[in-house]
Amino acid sequence: MAEIRRKLVLTGARTGKTCVLNKYQFVNGITYVEGPDKDVDGISKYFAVAYKAFPEGSAELAYMQRVDHDNSKLQEVLHGISHAAPDSQPGRSGEVSSNIQPGRVGLAQKGPNAGAGAATPPPGSTGSVPGGPGHADAGLDELKRAVVQLNPSNDEHWTSEGKPAIAALAQICRRANITRAEVEAAAPGVTRSQNG
Repeated sequence: MAEIRRKLVLTGARTGKTCVLNKYQFVNGITYVEGPDKDVDGISKYFAVAYKAFPEGSAELAYMQRVDHDNSKLQEVLHGISHAAPDSQPGRSGEVSSNIQPGRVGLAQKGPNAGAGAATPPPGSTGSVPGGPGHADAGLDELKRAVVQLNPSNDEHWTSEGKPAIAALAQICRRANITRAEVEAAAPGVTRSQNG
């Protein structure tokens, strides 16, 4: 097996973000995956589905970057999304610490799922995040971000009346219990024609 290194680029709501996703450090929306070609391919597929991170130079990345650009008009309609530069936000700095490097964080995985990007907790585990009330508007924020991702040229993303399709939003948000009232509360009056 050949050892390879692949650059992955985040798209959508995480475009340009510095964060850790499944033990990989993204700096300004970029990380590198290294290892045997089959492992890198599997991790790349996982990141494409789970986080909308695609290999640099891929057709998928080019497509998602066009979608992100096209959706910028819709983002302007949704006033809840800030386009302010990080320096203009209180308590935030536009600089990233120089000691942060893209790539794997922490110790290497061991066992049968090593390198497979397994994100599912072991059987019997409740996961790593404790329950709690959360942010009261978290569901609405999630829906706002989902509406921004809808493609005005995709008929499956919109109803015949031009409203955001519940099924498309449910798929993006990964939850089936979305109501029209929630969509209207998150993105009041948003229609397909506003972004077409």
